[in-house]
Amino acid sequence: GIQVTLENSKLWKMFNKCGTEMIVNRIGRRMFPCVVITMLGMDPTTLYRVQMELDASDRRRYKFINGKWVPVGKADAEPPNKLFEHPDSPSLGAFWMQDRVSFAKLKITNNQETGGTNTVLHSMHRYTPRIIITQLRCSSANVRGIAAPCSDPNLPTEGGVPHYRQLPAAVGGSRPSCFEFEETAFIAVTAYHSEQITQLKIQNNPFAKAFRDADIA
Repeated sequence: GIQVTLENSKLWKMFNKCGTEMIVNRIGRRMFPCVVITMLGMDPTTLYRVQMELDASDRRRYKFINGKWVPVGKADAEPPNKLFEHPDSPSLGAFWMQDRVSFAKLKITNNQETGGTNTVLHSMHRYTPRIIITQLRCSSANVRGIAAPCSDPNLPTEGGVPHYRQLPAAVGGSRPSCFEFEETAFIAVTAYHSEQITQLKIQNNPFAKAFRDADIA
């Protein structure tokens, strides 16, 4: 079967020990750490759709008390969230297995009116990223007139591996395989509550270099 490994597990575990927090805002914000995985066990000549959703870990609302996140009440009703499809999805198994796959482009927001691919979350609620992999059926009616299997030499290539982005939604697939990593759970916040998390973000996030330089100065 398909195997998924969290490549930056060490970084996630470092944050998890302190209670990971992720900022949500109205325009959408990228996660740090982001989810980076490798995949094995796919059929190299079969198309796969790779998606991620942020699953509400429990039905509780949280509050930061005495340096820890504590469940204090019932969770708000979750908005109907769209699955975030990886920009390279769908692609052949050979493409997915050749390198690490990052979900860095996923953005989270607390604004239900936001457009695009932003995922709407409730502040002070806990979420866990879930990877969803679906093996797709190819049909001559839907994929450029190519009958299954979809290993056609005329498909565009990327790094020497056949790669196909524009698969019509009408093409169905097998039952999805889902993968979660407990160290990736986080609390959505509008501002950081933990000083430890703030420092970890500054020390490890390349986009926080300005804060580090300011501290040095």
